[in-house]
Amino acid sequence: MISAPLLYEDMVTVTDVMPPGSVDGFVSRRDVPENKPAWWPVVWGPSYATGISFSGGMGDFDFTLEAKNASVSSRPAVWDAIDTGWDTDPIWTGRVVWHPLPEVTVGVAHTTGPYLRARAERSIAASDSVNDFDQSVTAIDFTWERRQLQIWIEIMRAGFEVPRVGDVEMTGEFAEVRWKFAPQWWLAARWNRSVFDEVPSRWQALVKQRFRWDGDNSVRHYVRKHNGLANITWKNFRFSNFLAFWDAVTIHLFCSLGALVAIVLWPLIQTQVPWSFAALTIYSAAVLSELPALMAIVYYSRLRRVDLLLGLAIPIMPLYRLALIVVRVCANLCEIFWRTSYRMGHVPPHVREATWCW
Repeated sequence: MISAPLLYEDMVTVTDVMPPGSVDGFVSRRDVPENKPAWWPVVWGPSYATGISFSGGMGDFDFTLEAKNASVSSRPAVWDAIDTGWDTDPIWTGRVVWHPLPEVTVGVAHTTGPYLRARAERSIAASDSVNDFDQSVTAIDFTWERRQLQIWIEIMRAGFEVPRVGDVEMTGEFAEVRWKFAPQWWLAARWNRSVFDEVPSRWQALVKQRFRWDGDNSVRHYVRKHNGLANITWKNFRFSNFLAFWDAVTIHLFCSLGALVAIVLWPLIQTQVPWSFAALTIYSAAVLSELPALMAIVYYSRLRRVDLLLGLAIPIMPLYRLALIVVRVCANLCEIFWRTSYRMGHVPPHVREATWCW
């Protein structure tokens, strides 16, 4: 068709040189016309940026691995490293193509790397670097061509780490059909759709959200930002505040770590029964512990038949809670040793610099 699909044509409110000042400022961009000189599409199109590329093939498969100086969303003006320089970490791109039939092509591609330009350093926190904010795009494409009929399908998942905002993700897809019914005439139709995330809808997004929340909750919020709650010499010390501090640290840090160690080690160190039986015992107890919550929901529900269907998820709830414990422990340990929240965009620089204690 004459115009490119939305993934290549429509602008998203992400820029490589002017990061938003706040979450509200970023969200308000949706109410203004497209700023094509500053905003980006998900993919610009064929990228001829400076870099290296390695390609090969084996049977019905082809593969390509690239390292370039500009992301797949960047403009041609920044592709030439001789003129613009190579001021960031490389952007890595890989693609695998399968040809099961002569007329069929199936491809999978992934790219990741920093998308901000070097001059964006002036617009982010002094402790941050443009290399701390990545763009990742995963794409699946399908092509079928036979005589006068051609079909293209592409699905992309894109994510940007935006300063002072956090993770911004979207999914785009299109399907296009073209029929050449005469030597000089063809008829084409295309369907496009773009969906922007608001809440975690996949387990990867849920893990990212919980990692950020759990790391913030106990270590950053209580141990660092409000550590005065445990200072008995502080003039405004309150015992009730100390209990809140101790509850957060105990539940989110010590209990989570202890529970994870116990779940992993107990079936291994005891020798009286097989480890499989011990693991099944822990799992059965965890399933039974979910029943009171389900009974309470059903008791107060006005749609009991619908809420009873929640019971179908009880067998997998122990695995879900175990995954959250692992995420919580990892988030707290990363916060203790590497202060990961210091580089997260949802914390304004003036707030974290003024309230940091450790």
